[in-house]
Amino acid sequence: KKNKVDKIRFVGGYEIQKVGSRFPNLDFVYNPVWQETGVLGSLYQARKYINGPVIICYGDIVYTSDVVKNILKGNPNGITVAYEEKNMISANNNSNIIKNVVFVNKEELNKIGFFKQSDKASGEFIGMVCFNGNSWKDLREFLDKIYPTLLNKKFEQSNKIQNAYLTDLLSYFLNNNKSISCVNIGNEWIELQNEDSLTKFIMGTKGDTLKKLKSMLKKSKLCNQYIFRVSEWEKNSELIIKKIKNTFSSDKLAFRSSSEL
Repeated sequence: KKNKVDKIRFVGGYEIQKVGSRFPNLDFVYNPVWQETGVLGSLYQARKYINGPVIICYGDIVYTSDVVKNILKGNPNGITVAYEEKNMISANNNSNIIKNVVFVNKEELNKIGFFKQSDKASGEFIGMVCFNGNSWKDLREFLDKIYPTLLNKKFEQSNKIQNAYLTDLLSYFLNNNKSISCVNIGNEWIELQNEDSLTKFIMGTKGDTLKKLKSMLKKSKLCNQYIFRVSEWEKNSELIIKKIKNTFSSDKLAFRSSSEL
């Protein structure tokens, strides 16, 4: 609502009755074949509701309202994906882990999918895409006319289109000469992997917590701070130093680690 999103629909199947009773004001689309299908299979069930610009995201991620604001500002006339810029090798410390990886050049998507970690990758796809302007028509046409002709056939990286992911859909559009813009939303999101994920997202790092407290304190004062991640330093330390100099006028600075609480 804060970003003028007028309708939210949840597509699901597993225990959808429980979700419905918990959130009675949310519109639901039931996927009757949820046990045999994946993301694109669920999206196909909701195709009739795609009649204008739309944001599509995975159901296991949490994000701030700024993420929605920024992806809407991406490409007002086309497709925009949200990603977190990071050094994938440094972030995971294991080049064999396969993740939703994006390769970005000048805010344009070059490649996306499940790949082994590489220091050439730009970051991680968070599982959110916006079809703005008239690009939603391309999505609707794909679901109405192309998807049914590819049932049970290999689709990009997936063995069957019914089990395909958003990364497969985006790869398809790239391979069909559709340009896709990218917005780096930083760490303003999290994938819900366990019961502690939401707590970590709300609290964040020690630096994040201080940033949130600064606007709330009435009788105390917190100094200005500039937060950067190890992956950002490894990628371009000179740029980080420049930003620090531009942020603070004093030559006396304090540095501290800011790990997750």
